[in-house]
Amino acid sequence: GQEPVGFAPMPEITLASIANAQRLAHRTGWVNRKVDIDSRFVRDSSHLGAIDRKLRAWAYKAPLRIRPRTATPLSYLVAAAVRAAVDQLDGLSSSVDELGSMACHGFACGELVWRDCDLSIPVGKNRSVRVPLEIISSIEEVGQRNFAFDIVDGSAWLCLGANQHVPVSDEYAQKFIYVRGPGSGPDRFRGYGWANAPLSYLDGLTLEKFGVLVEIFGLATPYLQRDATTMLSDDEHALALTILEDLGKAQPAVIPAKFGELKHSPVPSGLAPIHQSMLALIKTEQSKMVLGSTLSVEIGSNGSYAAANVHADGLVDTQRIYSSLTADAFRSQPVRWFLQANAERLAAAFNRYVPGGCSPQDIVNEAPIIEWVLSDETPAQRLQVFQGVKGLDLKLDEEQVRQELGVLAPLEIPALLESPIPNPEPTPTPPPAPQPAPTPGPGVTSESPDNAEA
Repeated sequence: GQEPVGFAPMPEITLASIANAQRLAHRTGWVNRKVDIDSRFVRDSSHLGAIDRKLRAWAYKAPLRIRPRTATPLSYLVAAAVRAAVDQLDGLSSSVDELGSMACHGFACGELVWRDCDLSIPVGKNRSVRVPLEIISSIEEVGQRNFAFDIVDGSAWLCLGANQHVPVSDEYAQKFIYVRGPGSGPDRFRGYGWANAPLSYLDGLTLEKFGVLVEIFGLATPYLQRDATTMLSDDEHALALTILEDLGKAQPAVIPAKFGELKHSPVPSGLAPIHQSMLALIKTEQSKMVLGSTLSVEIGSNGSYAAANVHADGLVDTQRIYSSLTADAFRSQPVRWFLQANAERLAAAFNRYVPGGCSPQDIVNEAPIIEWVLSDETPAQRLQVFQGVKGLDLKLDEEQVRQELGVLAPLEIPALLESPIPNPEPTPTPPPAPQPAPTPGPGVTSESPDNAEA
């Protein structure tokens, strides 16, 4: 990047540093300092980190569905090939979660790691073909602080060092998956990080000021109220202070009456509610901004159940936005590049299963539809939907029903394994044929043993 993260300055976050980082991203396209500040807020804030994880939880609970683009046999075969390749991708859920950081920064990027594989692709019931292909084995995260944007056209460039910039939108390299956050305008202006910076600053400032007030006014301090008519010597003053310092330490002491009456300083009763209201206001605004819940998230003691019911689907709607953007990026980049890199081999493998044959370009044109199925309905409600569809004499996808209802398929043993083919009995080896007797030479007869010896 522009500067190694190990040597990057980590000073106190102030309004001036936030303004300078945002001004740098706005005027020059360098986002390293802004990304550092936003990442520190998400990492160090318990509330912001929790709601950010809740926003990205769809990557672990929503089932991935890869369906054919059309109802043609070639579309089904291409979708089966893509599904088989995705099944070989290591850490898919964690990679999708890492790409979910676009919610904060406005963009995210991952590096595609390719490898060779003999992929088994199902082509029918109990049938499959094995094709040597190039597949994506993993998607490694690329830090957003290593990016810079062109201030004219808004294109993203990966900084590999001084004067070394690589365009991430290079389709010929087929190396990176780049996901844009929701919104309009350049990518560097998207994400909730811009609006969250002052909120997180006020959140930390409020806690700091509250700690100072608690330290100064929130501790009950013992003191002695003396009678002005009596005088104490220096030694008596020192003894009185020592007794006050030992209070609460389980060290008994005798306080003479002339030292005065023991009292404690009062604690302000309105100290906590002021800062509690301030923190509740800030955290509520953060929840509205990140989760998209206008009234369903209330940090204070009061809330409206009716408002919570009306706006309960705000989180699901927000998660649908990010899941759709991620699915579109997967379909337009890794999936399409996978088909382009293996179009000739897939066409040769599927040619005999497609009426009229297929060409490599036909393989690329049949890129399947990718989606993460998100629903705010309960399994019981989804079951009623499936039953209603079945009542209309429409066919159901058993895999979709099991995924959305959380019902596992039985581990059935194939019929070939239940009744294995018996091994044929070994064929006996015939005895060796007798060797013919040697032919006698000239002048030798076999009429008698004597002649043979002669």
